[in-house]
Amino acid sequence: MGAVQPGELRKVKARVTSDNGGTLQIRINGTNGPVISEIKVPKTDKWTNIESPVRSAQTGIHDLYVSLKGNGKVEIDWISFQ
Repeated sequence: MGAVQPGELRKVKARVTSDNGGTLQIRINGTNGPVISEIKVPKTDKWTNIESPVRSAQTGIHDLYVSLKGNGKVEIDWISFQ
């Protein structure tokens, strides 16, 4: 993706499914790094495309971490940033 300038990264999209719902957290710089977006995944038996805003984007190149908040189970087909 390359370096991102402030204001360029506006949303994250994901194709997901979940038997019981859950919340995915997108973090930068580590598993305890700042959360830049949360994707609330509804309970569904079908693959669903969901968009969520990016709270804050930092310039430069960062490692991204996706974690599940809580005890749900979420399957991820893909994630993209826009």
